Amino acid sequence: MSVPPAYIPATQRPDGTWRKPRRVRPGYVPPEELDVYESDGRRFERERLAMGVVGNIPKETPKSKSLAQKPKQKKIAQKKDTKPKQNKKQEPKQPPPTAKSKVQEPQEFDPSKQQRKLQKKLREIERLQEQQASGVEINAEQKEKLSRKSELEKELQSLSL
Repeated sequence: MSVPPAYIPATQRPDGTWRKPRRVRPGYVPPEELDVYESDGRRFERERLAMGVVGNIPKETPKSKSLAQKPKQKKIAQKKDTKPKQNKKQEPKQPPPTAKSKVQEPQEFDPSKQQRKLQKKLREIERLQEQQASGVEINAEQKEKLSRKSELEKELQSLSL
């Protein structure tokens, strides 16, 4: 006697289209339902860890690493809480350093490199002046850049001498 074939019913995909029903042999188990393969060595190691050390009375151990780390985090938090709190009015907080406020160590001074930087800044200022002349509205930072044109030109002249 032959057993009638089993069917996996049609299912709808996330995009709304439908999959066709599939005919499968009797006894078929979909791959999602199969047990994950475990090698003999891994199984042995798992069983050995579950058994523990002979003669040892196990303490309560957490089941995951995150649970093991929580007591440490609590201790750190307690240490932070036990530190004496300083009055905020005594020491005003310094703003975080920005690119402009960082103290740069003296580097080798390369006049040609400095000259190229200044020329680039002047080209940007020229571009801004053209935009302003054509009627494009410029913001405060751009106006500040335009006001530095004479300083940059003087610096470029001193480098070229």
